[in-house]
Amino acid sequence: MREFFSLNATVDVFLNARVFIVHCFLESFNRRAQVSAQRT
Repeated sequence: MREFFSLNATVDVFLNARVFIVHCFLESFNRRAQVSAQRT
């Protein structure tokens, strides 16, 4: 039971990190698009 809990916690942390990385990637992508839009 404890092993399952630790595995579940690891998966949870991994998913949270993935969501955070995707969010940062989208934020930087949006900023780049806005800058290129302002340039023209």
